[in-house]
Amino acid sequence: MAWLPKSYKAPSAGGDFLNPSRIPESDHMDRPVKIRVLGNFDYPKTAIMGWSSWERTAQKNICHRVEYSDEARAELEAREYDDVKHFWALLVYNWEEMRPQIFEFTQASIRNDLLKLFADPDWEDPKDYDIKIRKNGSGVNTKYSVVPVGKAELPKDVRDQIKSSKYDFTRLFKNEQVFEGSVTPLEKPKEVKEEKQIATQEEEDVLF
Repeated sequence: MAWLPKSYKAPSAGGDFLNPSRIPESDHMDRPVKIRVLGNFDYPKTAIMGWSSWERTAQKNICHRVEYSDEARAELEAREYDDVKHFWALLVYNWEEMRPQIFEFTQASIRNDLLKLFADPDWEDPKDYDIKIRKNGSGVNTKYSVVPVGKAELPKDVRDQIKSSKYDFTRLFKNEQVFEGSVTPLEKPKEVKEEKQIATQEEEDVLF
């Protein structure tokens, strides 16, 4: 008899949020985070932008988010919490966690890299391909880079998983949970090792 039930899955380490500060550094080894950006600001249930500030209390820290307008920013600044910052919050699929997540960030470098990528005619619609986000350095010296990778359609089980999460990003403005449904990480696809093929003498003659 197995010590653990076959149906057991460890809880996701990342939770609902993908925070850039938690991305592993890539100084000594290639450890990027690979995601698929699915959010679109034309559909607020999948993506929002605005102003945010943290309220620090003895019990817990609370993030306050308001819409992207001068009036809303002024009202938030008047509360005298932490510095007010511009944020994006996007629905993404995290291939390391094998689940949809909220990619919320205030880093201008990530925002600018994404804007350049989405304006590139060779890439454009982010739903069609994955991107890798690399992090180097720490503290004020932290730098991020965004690199696109090959285009591919999302598998059906991933699409079904995302749909069943019942996401609504507008809930962030009310400090409510974005994912109404249960989000259970999927199994990671098994890596297929390719056998090394030895070229024949005839093939070598063609190559060289």
